[in-house]
Formats: sequence, C-alpha cells, structure tokens
Amino acid sequence: RIDDWMKWGHDIFVGETAEDSANAYTSLYNAINDLIEERTQNPIEGDLVSLVCHVKEVDGKEPTRSERIAVVLPLAIAGLESTGTVLGGTIHHLATHPDDLAELVADPSLVPAAVEEGLRMFTNVTVLQRTTTCPVQIGNTELDKGAKVWTSYNAANRDPAKFPDPHTWNLHRK
Repeated sequence: RIDDWMKWGHDIFVGETAEDSANAYTSLYNAINDLIEERTQNPIEGDLVSLVCHVKEVDGKEPTRSERIAVVLPLAIAGLESTGTVLGGTIHHLATHPDDLAELVADPSLVPAAVEEGLRMFTNVTVLQRTTTCPVQIGNTELDKGAKVWTSYNAANRDPAKFPDPHTWNLHRK
C-alpha cells in the first residue's frame, strides 16, 4: 500500500498530465477514506489517523468524514513527497560526494547537521502563499491587508546573507 501512496503523492504534483494528477489525487483521497474507515473501526493507540477518526467535537459539532479526510490528506501528501525528495537528494549528494560521506561516517555526531543541510538544499516545497492579516511593510514594499505574499524556500535556503557559500554542502554551518 505504501508504494501506491508514494506514487500518488508524487503524481499529484508531477503527473505527466492534469488528468494523471487528478487521478492520483482521487486515488489517494479514496485510500485515505478507506484508512479512516479502518481506523474508526480498529483504532491504533498513538496513531494520528486514529486520533482524527475519534475526535468527537469541533466547534460544537462532530466532524464529517470529508472534514476528517481534509485533515489527513495534506499530512499524507506533505509527508510522502517532501520526505522522499529530501532523503533522495541527501542520499544522492552523499553518493556522489565521497568526501562528504566519509566525513559523516567518520563523525556520526554530524548526522543532525546532515539532516539540516539536506532540508536546506533539497527541499521540494519551493513556495508558500500567505495572505496578510493587516497592513505590513516588507523591505521597501507596503502591502495592504488581504495582499497575497509568496515566499520562496529555495531563495531563502540559498540566501548568501544567511548561508555563506549557499550552494555548497557544509556540515559545519552555524
């Protein structure tokens, strides 16, 4: 089942056609619906989906099945695609840069730094859109309440003011 979920999560974003992406979304939606049914009947202690299935009240009413799916679906998509991209990018980097791999193997205390560098360098979440809730100034630009703002993770993660030599893998960044 996890192989299907990973394929659907990937195809939602990079399906060859819009129809492929829509079909992948529908397949993942239906699988999550089935999982919610399963965990409603057979909850697993400590499991997030089981917890969502057994919430009795939100804002004075019991959540609908669609509302429960709406909570689980983005978590599944986010976890499937981003984790695979970061891990894949990190593994590829280490496999193609033997000196970086040797440094990490020689000093396992650098693993947290390797995770941070992997997240910084290989994120697949490239932008995030937000809406201002009040007038705000960003740099020399004034924005009204309700303005749409797009942030670029790739630009932020490679900002030389924050990360000297930003395109280089460095396990000793502070």
